Amino acid sequence: MTPRISLLEEGLLVCSEGESPFGELILVRHGQQRTNGFNDPLRSRSGNMELSEMGTTQAEAAAEELSGEAVTAVYSSDLARARSTATCIAARHQMEVRVDPRLREVGVYRDVPAGASVREAIGEDGAAEVKRRFLAERSWDAFPLTEPRAEREGRVAAAVDAILAAHPHHEKVVVVCHGGVINLIVRRILGVPEDMVFYPAHASISRLGRSPERLGIVTLNERSHLRSPAAITY
Repeated sequence: MTPRISLLEEGLLVCSEGESPFGELILVRHGQQRTNGFNDPLRSRSGNMELSEMGTTQAEAAAEELSGEAVTAVYSSDLARARSTATCIAARHQMEVRVDPRLREVGVYRDVPAGASVREAIGEDGAAEVKRRFLAERSWDAFPLTEPRAEREGRVAAAVDAILAAHPHHEKVVVVCHGGVINLIVRRILGVPEDMVFYPAHASISRLGRSPERLGIVTLNERSHLRSPAAITY
């Protein structure tokens, strides 16, 4: 059985004006990453790259935004761009980052054979079909040779459940991860089938309010701390 995010499936709540959740699960997307040398137009160019110069600026802006809040823990994916962003945030609170590999990004084209390009693996017709399906369905299942739905949902659910269980409901906990992971968590709250509900900007902040029984959306995609339009990237 696939592990589930229990608090996301029981007593769901989208917070309305005036409500005050006791604590928060604060989801932060990593800053912009450097690109790598993949000469493959269908494969992600991020890989496991470090932050770009802009990404470091974005990470510091997110850290400054959260510096005055009573954060009790900072978690991160094990990928370099998330860990570096989380390190900026954790440093403001004199704490170490807690790394959980289960928070890493969806493994798009993960199972392409070693040494092969995506286009070689799926063909020209396959590439066109991927584009059509993703635009129509907004689902990672449109991409062949990608981490299966049950696997990606199961690992993220297990990670989030473990974080919720480790911290009382009144605490504020930061989780630095990836756009696909943030969407996976949000879509479970909203109960929608699409994998991509919205496009989180680099170093954007999304807040989930916590009570003893409920976890619900407070804000999505906060970007005002990035200060200028040039610093808002995706």
